[in-house]
Amino acid sequence: PMSSHPKPRIMVVDDEPDLVSVITAALRRNGYEVPATASNGKAAIAEAGRIHPDLVLMDIVMDGDADGIEAGRIIHEKYNVPVIYLTALTDKDTLEQVKSSDPFGYVIKPFAERELCIMVEMALYRHRAERALLVKERWFEAALTCIGDAVIATDMHSRVIFMNPLAETLTGWPRKEAEGRPVAALISLQDERNRAAVTLPDLKTLIDSHKLFLEEQSGVLLMDRHGHEKPVGYRLSLIKDDRNNLEGMVLAFRDITPHRKIEKQVLAAQKSEALGKMAGSLAHQFNNLLAVVAGYAAAMTDHLLPNTRPHEDTLKILEAVKHARLLTKRILGISRPTHSGAAIRI
Repeated sequence: PMSSHPKPRIMVVDDEPDLVSVITAALRRNGYEVPATASNGKAAIAEAGRIHPDLVLMDIVMDGDADGIEAGRIIHEKYNVPVIYLTALTDKDTLEQVKSSDPFGYVIKPFAERELCIMVEMALYRHRAERALLVKERWFEAALTCIGDAVIATDMHSRVIFMNPLAETLTGWPRKEAEGRPVAALISLQDERNRAAVTLPDLKTLIDSHKLFLEEQSGVLLMDRHGHEKPVGYRLSLIKDDRNNLEGMVLAFRDITPHRKIEKQVLAAQKSEALGKMAGSLAHQFNNLLAVVAGYAAAMTDHLLPNTRPHEDTLKILEAVKHARLLTKRILGISRPTHSGAAIRI
């Protein structure tokens, strides 16, 4: 039934040569390739590592060190190859052992050719879907790793199922230790103004209010695992499936410590600039007063006899005015904006 290329490559593992020949012929008639066969579990593991088939048809009971179930488990875990078990056993214990190895199918001997091919197609389809889902998950995880927010995802019971590296840094919790814990056990939030405890919104409350997300909340301190406080802003979004059932939520925290530092620098620059402007204004006004004093002192010297006490006093006034003008000139110089646009602090 397969028309796509290349053809799926299927390895057959059974200790009955005649049955291997029958299965191989049936698979090839239906458009599959059989690049290798094996008669025991150990050989099957080695062949799977050599040819990396798309699927393995595995007998359960075979001679050798590894039975079919153990060999299938190793092949699936080590090489990510789906396994369909072939067996005549239908007892409960065997079925439980098969389930433990995460099989992609289970076919009871004897089986019809059509039944086998249907099971093969279903297993291949499931494997392709799981691989596609895994690729998407890796893309999303890579994207969440690169963004500038600390991201924590939870299940519907608010237990952590994912944290990106920035969230690990912000909370002090490694992802492996955090997974499965309630998010409230990992972080403590406080109101920055009054130190009152801040509780994350209850999921049911958000649903009842028909809110799928919570806009960014600010003015909050996050207490990490080691007791360190960090000012943060946070957002919350619910996760629902295609049937509108709640699956969990995503929390995004933004460490605003760098923004606080910038704010302080801006405020300092603005304060310095304001002081500079005020100093410049005062210097100009002082210069105007000095000009008046100097004018009156110069006029007085013209009407006083040289070498007299009043004449000497007016000359001292003019000398003091000269020094005062130098001081105001210096004030005007340091009050001018620097290359960054901020006034130099005086």
